[in-house]
Amino acid sequence: TRIDFEVVELVLEAALTHQQMDWLFDLICHTKSEQFTLQNCKDVQDIWDVALSKLTPFVKEEVVVPFQGDDKTFQLFHHSIWDWAVDLLQDPQVGLHFVFDAEWLLKFNGDKFIQFIHEP
Repeated sequence: TRIDFEVVELVLEAALTHQQMDWLFDLICHTKSEQFTLQNCKDVQDIWDVALSKLTPFVKEEVVVPFQGDDKTFQLFHHSIWDWAVDLLQDPQVGLHFVFDAEWLLKFNGDKFIQFIHEP
């Protein structure tokens, strides 16, 4: 069909891998059961802006590094690892999976299982 041709043309132009192609085709097949609401690049940017406001923001700093007698200036983007960890812990889909207690585990060494304690 014409849409098949246009999707494959996009795949070739974007130089997608086989895995990425399969993922794209799977997403396209899901659009039959779910409504795809994005219309253009601005819609994507708006969604990213909303998501950005809910997470720890990145901070931009300039770092000056002396190199061979000359000062080189680089832009560094980072965020507080503490604030990021707090964001993850407060996320109901992620925070529940953090383990803070020691665990009794078993590992098979080829002959038998060896018991050990893992303390995160």
